[in-house]
Amino acid sequence: RGELHPRDAKQRLATQIVTELHSAVAAAEAAEAFTRTFRDGVRPAEVTALSAAPSTDPTIERVLVHLKLVKSFSEAKRLVAQGGVRVNDAKATPGMIVQLKGDTDLQIGSRRFWHITWDAI
Repeated sequence: RGELHPRDAKQRLATQIVTELHSAVAAAEAAEAFTRTFRDGVRPAEVTALSAAPSTDPTIERVLVHLKLVKSFSEAKRLVAQGGVRVNDAKATPGMIVQLKGDTDLQIGSRRFWHITWDAI
């Protein structure tokens, strides 16, 4: 049909805008980062790092609320039930116990990433 795929059209537009506002190099870097993160599923190089005291309840929903990554327990339950939470690259399940020692990588949705370092008790 010769039509441009909507994803390709959006990528072209984004490249043009970033090139005009910043530079061609910045546009290329942004396109590469987008491709790595969303198409290839690779964790971004820059992840928000947090240091936190362990939660008294190690279930994934309570940990998300304890870290203030969600606004409420209900939101945490919904995100986990819908498959939108990953712990150390594994999909979280309702009531899943999170190891609160060492480091933990959390992901909510496709864009929000954290590296948690748990404080010693």
